[in-house]
Amino acid sequence: SKFQPMHRDISITVPPELTWQQVLDAVEKLRTGTRAGEIIDSVRLFDVYAPKAGETGERSMAFRLTLVSRGEQAVTEAQSEAAFEAVVDVLGSLGAKLRA
Repeated sequence: SKFQPMHRDISITVPPELTWQQVLDAVEKLRTGTRAGEIIDSVRLFDVYAPKAGETGERSMAFRLTLVSRGEQAVTEAQSEAAFEAVVDVLGSLGAKLRA
C-alpha cells in the first residue's frame, strides 16, 4: 500500500483454556471473511500475563493490529474503529474481555 499503516493495540483478559492460536485463528477469519476485517494486515502478540501458582487473577494477552488500506485512500478512523470492534466482538465470543 502507498499509505502508512495504522496500528491498534488490544489488551484482553482470557479464560485459562483460550490459546494464542485460537485468538489468531479468530482474527484470521475476520481478515478473510468480513469487510471490517479486510484492512487487518497482521497481528502480533507483544505481552502475555499469567498469574503464578497460588496467585489469583486472570491471564491476559496484548497484541497489535496493523491496518493497511486496500484502496485509494488511507485507513480512516471509522475503518480502524470498525476493525477494532469486530476483533473485540469475535474474541468476546471465545470468552475474552477487553481490559480496561
